[in-house]
Amino acid sequence: MSVQTELNRLQAAKTGLTAVLSQNGVSVPAGTTLDEYPALFSQMGTSLAVGVYRATFSVTAWQSASNGYTQTAAATPVAGSADLTSDCVMASPLFVEDNYQDVTWRLIRIAGSVVEAGRKSLGNGTLTCVTRGWVKPPSDVEVFFLAKKGE
Repeated sequence: MSVQTELNRLQAAKTGLTAVLSQNGVSVPAGTTLDEYPALFSQMGTSLAVGVYRATFSVTAWQSASNGYTQTAAATPVAGSADLTSDCVMASPLFVEDNYQDVTWRLIRIAGSVVEAGRKSLGNGTLTCVTRGWVKPPSDVEVFFLAKKGE
């Protein structure tokens, strides 16, 4: 992926998060950075249509599986969100803060463990990711995501 493609993807994610906040009565100031969004979500209260969650995948906890590496991490609610349950569904891609070194960011993208659709699942307070192929992230990776109750 090119740098411009990644920038476009991050901007689209910010636009989506801004739309969710706006629909729930929270204004997003111009220039808000991705890491400032969890605080804005706390302004929506506890009866959110979607919740914000955080999970950290440890570099040493990846386990070999038949289709890549897998890891289950604790997914904790952010900004007053309800606890994550197995009947929740993903309402966004996974996001990482943009402070990773460029080479680390590229390897995270290649691994696909934090971005590839269909290779992650939710449990009661957990998020499980499977890497694409046999490449795993070279460092711990903290991710943020939105989830909503299943219908």
